[in-house]
Amino acid sequence: MDFGPDSTSGRPELRARVRAWLALAQVSELADSATGAEGGQARRELRRALGRQGWLLPACPREWGGAGLEPADERAIAGELWQHGVAVAVERGPRVLAEALEIWGSDAQLASWLRPVAMGEATVAIAWGDIAGGRHPEAGDVAAIASAGGYVLEGTSEVEEGGPDPDLFLLPVTTDGAELRQTRGLFIVPAGLDGIVLEPLDGIVPERAPKRLTFRDVPVTRLSLIGPETRRWRDLLYHLVGRSRLRMPDVAGALVDLLWSHAENQTLGDGVLLDDDVIAELLGDALVDARIGRAFRRRNEWAIATQRRLTYELAQEARWAKRSAARLAAIGRQVLGAHALLAAEDRRAPLDGRWEAFERQVLADANPAGGPEIDAETYAQELGVPLAGDERLRQTAEPGPIAARSTA
Repeated sequence: MDFGPDSTSGRPELRARVRAWLALAQVSELADSATGAEGGQARRELRRALGRQGWLLPACPREWGGAGLEPADERAIAGELWQHGVAVAVERGPRVLAEALEIWGSDAQLASWLRPVAMGEATVAIAWGDIAGGRHPEAGDVAAIASAGGYVLEGTSEVEEGGPDPDLFLLPVTTDGAELRQTRGLFIVPAGLDGIVLEPLDGIVPERAPKRLTFRDVPVTRLSLIGPETRRWRDLLYHLVGRSRLRMPDVAGALVDLLWSHAENQTLGDGVLLDDDVIAELLGDALVDARIGRAFRRRNEWAIATQRRLTYELAQEARWAKRSAARLAAIGRQVLGAHALLAAEDRRAPLDGRWEAFERQVLADANPAGGPEIDAETYAQELGVPLAGDERLRQTAEPGPIAARSTA
């Protein structure tokens, strides 16, 4: 079955190299310390250590802090790291930023934003605002007003992913607020600028609770705007998120493998847990979900590699991954029983604490504010329903230097 995050791709010698690096005493101690609310400094040191290897964004070119590897190798490295408890290897923010900059970024933007992130010197927090239907009711909108040196940002958004003290914010910003032709662009903003305030909001998972991000007359340069200004900003973000997922390991698939292994080895009466018909059926459902998710991913990966035009496909994969992860969380609780409720730090926690961390991420991603998950417009967008009058996603975009080199 082998549905691990690195089961179908990645060179075995590369995976062995990652394991040998993880076995080093200093790295092992950092990984053990980089968990929980008190692990912020250890996580930063771990990111820097990964960055020196080029393993935070391995598929990025070496000149921008990566390792110059293939996406399959990036998934293999991230999967191997995740299996050994290095959660910073599967953060989404750096990969979304990398996709945006590799498509649209100038040399100056690549040097200013991508290299520090790939080297582990800067962290990225995603502030999608109302792209998520579960957005917090206190979140608002951020507008950019053109100025002589760039833009001035004003307004509020909601940070849904990122550490407690991020270095950069990645967010959509309104660049033309006219009612009939509202456009937005994707901005990357340094967190240390005067006028930026980050405040925690209530959430169902405290350590992953959303945060209110406020801009009060914050000046930024033109380097902060990445890519086109478009009315189809929601499609643009789904496109970037979908592409970034292709660089991520199959964490849910790996957990299905772990659950199967647990059920095969956990005694129950005169047999094992997997002998129970109900448990076997639940795990069978989880396996089917994993296979469908992998089929979606392979289809999208092939389409991007062969330069096919994608419409609904990336959003379809993202929606399936989100829903199947929620189903897997429910199945896991039934398979693992009361032990599924143990905190990741507890020595008795199943699957080396990875299950509890996975469940918290699923809960936070599915419903960050504890309210309704999605609205009708978001659902239509995720199904690929076109909106009348919208221009094409990349109509005004010029490919960045990396994209231009790759298609030359």
